[in-house]
Amino acid sequence: MHIKIEKEDLGRFGAALWFLVGTRIKLGDFAWVLPILGTHGDRLLFNSLRESGAIDEEGILQPVPTALWLANNAGDKTSIAHLPHLVWTLPSQHPDCSIKGASYRKTLIKIINQTQHELLLISPFLHERGVVTLTESILAALSRGVMVTIITHEIEDIGSGQSRAIEELRREAHRMSSRLDVYTANLDSRHLLHAKLCVSDRERLVLGSANISGSGLHNHLEAGVVLGRYQALEAMGVINGLIESGLAKRTIATQGS
Repeated sequence: MHIKIEKEDLGRFGAALWFLVGTRIKLGDFAWVLPILGTHGDRLLFNSLRESGAIDEEGILQPVPTALWLANNAGDKTSIAHLPHLVWTLPSQHPDCSIKGASYRKTLIKIINQTQHELLLISPFLHERGVVTLTESILAALSRGVMVTIITHEIEDIGSGQSRAIEELRREAHRMSSRLDVYTANLDSRHLLHAKLCVSDRERLVLGSANISGSGLHNHLEAGVVLGRYQALEAMGVINGLIESGLAKRTIATQGS
């Protein structure tokens, strides 16, 4: 049973269904769809998901069939690559390393390369090898007028590894008269900045476990998920609150023309 989902509704469907993945589905779980699909829309959605195998024999909503269902029912034929999906850093000894082991790193680079207006990177720890991995893409973004914001720890200490790791970016952004803002988390020992995020144009979000470090992007076992506009907007709201409340202090600012 095919349901055409218009582009403007796809994010809502994806977010709502992804929230239910792994749970036992009841018809009442789909009451939110009635304003979109009309009377009996909840039953229509339930039956369509069940027929596609997204709802299994035990009534559990399964992730991969749900992603496929969204792709197949998208009115704009959105590729499954644009739906929520996992990315990885895997150790070289892992049997899936050659297939998935660099997907976290490659996805960050791809998203940075696609950014047109605004890029936010949050990493509690910055190490030189990790920053170098992304430097070319970040500098290219700065050169095309993207406003880049980075939030981390200890940037105010010019002797710290964090500060040294970001120095080339700071120097080049200043030379290009591009907009780079770097914030230091202004938290005490009981409240740590621990989130790792990449938000592009308030449209795409990578949320995961990897710091911008050599190990995080090349060697460790790290996992992340690529999400869409609704999650990106929520993340930006939370981060703006962090800055406005003074919990993140701007330490570096190179003002673009």
